[in-house]
Amino acid sequence: MTVNETENPALQALLTRMFDMVGADKDKLDVKTDRWYTKHTWTPEQEAEFADWFVAEGYKLPKMDTVFSHYALRNKPNRKKAISEFLFLYGWSYVPGSDAPALPPSKKSKPRKATWHRRCPG
Repeated sequence: MTVNETENPALQALLTRMFDMVGADKDKLDVKTDRWYTKHTWTPEQEAEFADWFVAEGYKLPKMDTVFSHYALRNKPNRKKAISEFLFLYGWSYVPGSDAPALPPSKKSKPRKATWHRRCPG
């Protein structure tokens, strides 16, 4: 299924904007195939521009709340969370060698010590 065949008009508009930003042909790439989002690349700056567009204007498109039904898009922090999650799952891959934003280290996860479990013969 191509972008133009997508049933939800809000999702179609979102994907169209995403495809247009990288010059991808939305009529050729099947968005139902596995890992379709790895077929093109963009820079972190392009991704930030896309996210800024969504937070400022994109969320106003009709039926956008059906795409992000688990977020109330009325407030800006929720819009940022919604688009961040979308980009994490379906954003284009980064251009090789670009300065991709690093994830901050988690305070909860600490490296575990390796343990050796010895089975007693018996």
